[in-house]
Amino acid sequence: MFFSLVMVVSVFAGDSPPSIQHIIQISKDHAKQAKVLRWECSRKDGKYLDEGQLTLEALDSQGSVTNLEVLLDPISLKYNVHRIATGQWIGGTNDYLSVDVQYGGDDTTHREWIREKEGRDIPSNTTVARGKISNNLSDLGQDAQRFLSLKGFLEGNMPGVPGFILAHTYSYYGMERICDVFERWEKEKRIDSLKVVDGKIEITARVDIVQGSSDFFLRVIYDPATDTIEHGTVFSRFQGKEHVMDIHEVTFRVNEQGLRVPETSKIIMPLDKRAIIVSYDSFRFEENLPNESFQVVFPEGTITGECCEASNFDNGRAITESMYGNAIRNVLILAGMGICVILFVFCRIVCRKMKP
Repeated sequence: MFFSLVMVVSVFAGDSPPSIQHIIQISKDHAKQAKVLRWECSRKDGKYLDEGQLTLEALDSQGSVTNLEVLLDPISLKYNVHRIATGQWIGGTNDYLSVDVQYGGDDTTHREWIREKEGRDIPSNTTVARGKISNNLSDLGQDAQRFLSLKGFLEGNMPGVPGFILAHTYSYYGMERICDVFERWEKEKRIDSLKVVDGKIEITARVDIVQGSSDFFLRVIYDPATDTIEHGTVFSRFQGKEHVMDIHEVTFRVNEQGLRVPETSKIIMPLDKRAIIVSYDSFRFEENLPNESFQVVFPEGTITGECCEASNFDNGRAITESMYGNAIRNVLILAGMGICVILFVFCRIVCRKMKP
């Protein structure tokens, strides 16, 4: 952290504008020392009803809401996510579908389980869960794939989370490390302007919102002391005017550790009057967590695919579908044998009574 503070001071020394190389170095230094992030949050997506009152209450999410508990190691991307959500079920047998799902992974194994229930009532602990174990990145479940590819964007990793920036291209809309994005901007000569504003760094860079077009830009306010994006605007330039497409707004608070953390993070899309709002109930920095913190424990009775071997269930009481199917088959065989015995005895009795 000392090196980072020295670099911050050097950025603001003198009258000349800060060097992008110095800013990249600051972010890289933060990245090397990044602590594990733990947050609890709620997320709502939908149309906003009043441009002047963008609150959770003013957002028409049509009954959809997501609550999340997330543990994320920014360096190794080890993760553990517990998500409880209710959302519209398009094309389903009910208007809504509720899920209780957990997914996580360490250096060797990724696990996930899910409980589902039609309607808006959250599945109870008695609802049978379906699970999946993956020992390599090519065989991840849907939730794990999405989390790793978007760096947790749908799980609350939003603008304002230290070390991350919302990246925009025609093929990608998710989170990336700030130092990686700044370095790419510098290498590809995308930076349009760079200056100091109220003690923070304002950077404007060209982004590929539309493939082959150079008319789209992302302007961010970067705090080099905390490696945080405090505000962002995506806009296009046409006939000398800026036309806003996305606005990234963040509010901050001081947590119980005495550190500045995000309190709310909003992505506002004025053109189609949509928004994403994440409210953080808690946000902490963790150190020296054991690897087991990122491992998912299956609820008792979880049913998994046949591809999983019994030896994989060392920290959960899951059963495979083949085991489940064998159990049912055995019950049916025993029941059938019982019926056969009863019929045999019945026939013997009938035959004896029919003898003269």
